Amino acid sequence: AFNQTIATAGIADFEYKDETLVINFADQTSYEWFGIPKALYVKMVNAPALGRFARRHIYTSFPYRVVNK
Repeated sequence: AFNQTIATAGIADFEYKDETLVINFADQTSYEWFGIPKALYVKMVNAPALGRFARRHIYTSFPYRVVNK
């Protein structure tokens, strides 16, 4: 389910707090990633393609868990 979501569902919304990034996807699922440095989050926010940046630098590089299915 995770691979399907990150490959096909766009990012609907996201929130960052205390090195934890929560991403809400267009398919109504939410995941949170832990240990995200603030500098990486800033780069993501400023990236021209948010989803592409997250796929390359966040999704498989940091521990995560499902928040809402």
